[in-house]
Amino acid sequence: MWPRIANRRCARLPLGSDLSIEGNVMPQNRSDFDGLPSAGPARPEDVIEDLGDGLLLRRARSEDIEANAAFQSVVQADPPDFEPFEHIAHWVRQLMDGSHPICRARDFLLVHDTRSDQVVSSLGLLSHTLAYDGIPVPTGMPELVGTHPDYRHRRLIARQFAEVHRWSEERGQLLQIIDGIPWYYRQFGYEMAAQNMGGLYQGRSLLPGEPVKGLGVRAAIEADAPFITRCFDHGMKRYRLTCRRDEAFWRFELSGRHGFSTQTRFLKIVETDSGEPRAVFNHVPILLDHGWTRTPMFEAAPGVAWPEVVDAALFFLREVGAELASQSKQEHAGAALVLGTEHPALEVLRGRGGRPRRPYAWYLRVADPVGFLKHVAPALEARLVGSPYQGHDGELALSFFRSGVRLHFEKGQLREIAEWRPSTEEVGDVSLPDLSFLNLLFGHRSLVEIADAFPDCQITRRQALVETLFPKQPSFLMPTS
Repeated sequence: MWPRIANRRCARLPLGSDLSIEGNVMPQNRSDFDGLPSAGPARPEDVIEDLGDGLLLRRARSEDIEANAAFQSVVQADPPDFEPFEHIAHWVRQLMDGSHPICRARDFLLVHDTRSDQVVSSLGLLSHTLAYDGIPVPTGMPELVGTHPDYRHRRLIARQFAEVHRWSEERGQLLQIIDGIPWYYRQFGYEMAAQNMGGLYQGRSLLPGEPVKGLGVRAAIEADAPFITRCFDHGMKRYRLTCRRDEAFWRFELSGRHGFSTQTRFLKIVETDSGEPRAVFNHVPILLDHGWTRTPMFEAAPGVAWPEVVDAALFFLREVGAELASQSKQEHAGAALVLGTEHPALEVLRGRGGRPRRPYAWYLRVADPVGFLKHVAPALEARLVGSPYQGHDGELALSFFRSGVRLHFEKGQLREIAEWRPSTEEVGDVSLPDLSFLNLLFGHRSLVEIADAFPDCQITRRQALVETLFPKQPSFLMPTS
């Protein structure tokens, strides 16, 4: 059943959502919801709100694991057949059973129909630490958002998002991220503002037919965690927004992950014949997108040249792809390097005939722009060093039309960042409509690109200063799920 997950992240239909546009949702098989396990007892201390009609919004407990796992396996099913997806159930069980490093049962919300004793809507909040130019940023990630088709259009998801946003604020999380369906999460204050996947699809005929002399590929083991961490940390320096991953996380990936979870990835080490590790990559343990071996992460050790380790990895992916194709009775299409649009491996493969894949995007939410800017002020100050604005004195007013922020610099240091309200008399230096500022803040779009996309983006003055503070730069997010 796993190949049906191929199109989940870029699905064009809001399948599990209760605020979807009327007429655009393909009907799910309601009979698949029949006979699901009952929810655990609705204890008074867990109830957040009585929603009426027998519906209770409450926090989950360990007694709800099987009910929520079964519910999610159905509500997250893909078109056109909507078969219950058991690998989702395995993932939910691990998120809730206490064995996952960043999530517990209490991190899930349920809408419990007390008349049928069923879970009819649910979502969870995973807690991460991301990094903005290396600065740790506490982050929340809503995940596994879904509602039974008979309960949609009642704003159940909207109510749950209000609650998890409150949780996130209580946890001191300055940022929320979602990997989700098109448009939907904009309703809750999110903007697509960081690159998601994309990369290069290298057809099987373009993959090396022979191994690279002196190099081989083996399965990673727990003892490789320090090496993997070093490679990953080194590679993340090229990006604006990244996920922090320590040795404990990699050990979880290697030996703690439920083998049947949709999140399972196989980690591999490229090493010399003498056993010296040179690079690390991972791959999904099944073929996706009609026969492709997908690699979402690939990093080399500092100082290692990329061409040979890329060819060693591609030869391995050719071999493992043929084996997976034989097991699943498919044709092996090739290797999908979903590493974003700017990665050393893709530079090595430039001109070799691969097919670029346009990236999707992560949804980002910053409820308190002033607080976030204060938190990452050292990164903004560092961008002035070596630029024409080194030692800059002055102010910069960024308008969001109904609100804004003012940044005050003294000798290149941010002495004050404060809320500011634009007016007819003072429109500010740059006016950024809607949530387009998040594209600028996270390097997803340049100021000129935003102005080209939004005619009401007004650049009144200080364009060069804004471009120095907020240059375009890709991000790479691979959060623990």
